[in-house]
Amino acid sequence: MNILQTIKNALKKDEVVKQVIIEDNTYNPIEISLPIQYNTQKDNPKFNFIPASSQCGYTTIAMVLSQFIPEANSDIFISDIILTFEKNFINGKGSRFGSLMQNHVKIYEYYIDKYKLNKQVVFIPQDGTLNDIVEGLKAGSAVEFSWMPTSSGHYSTIVGYSEIKKSLEIHDPWGKFDFTKKAYGSQSGERNIHTIDLITPWMNRSSPNGKGYRITYLKDKT
Repeated sequence: MNILQTIKNALKKDEVVKQVIIEDNTYNPIEISLPIQYNTQKDNPKFNFIPASSQCGYTTIAMVLSQFIPEANSDIFISDIILTFEKNFINGKGSRFGSLMQNHVKIYEYYIDKYKLNKQVVFIPQDGTLNDIVEGLKAGSAVEFSWMPTSSGHYSTIVGYSEIKKSLEIHDPWGKFDFTKKAYGSQSGERNIHTIDLITPWMNRSSPNGKGYRITYLKDKT
């Protein structure tokens, strides 16, 4: 029976009207908030050419991995990432490996292999959508994303999504960004709620083609 016929019948029978209303009210909005501990980069140890202020990427990676490796969300683990992947840069040679998200894929893969996780990396370098973010969260993974609250760019972690509020729940390792002042204040970056309309332009600026999200998350191997 098509929807038009259902409506016609509903006009004739009250019980059908009730059934149509009940069926219409069965939709449950998507509300996700992952139990991932926040970690700030501000108290991370300094490594020669890599001060704490340049460790947003490593801290974000650690928060993503912590859902599957509990000890990952620690300064010791972040130091392990840096010492494993930045030996040359620490010694003044070459460029910083962790500054590029495509290199983060290799870091995730290294720890997936090291800890024998049944996971694979999903990397969307541009044109990522809200549906992609939600898919990552539904897979039980925080979603790493890049955006431009500073001229040099920044990495943060999406840990939740509210369809009702049309917002993202974000662990920002540097603190809370004030969109009005276009600057960071002194408030914590733990579970900051930003509406999608507000933060999307700042995320688009980080994408190579200037549109869509640039994100990475983990999911079960298929």
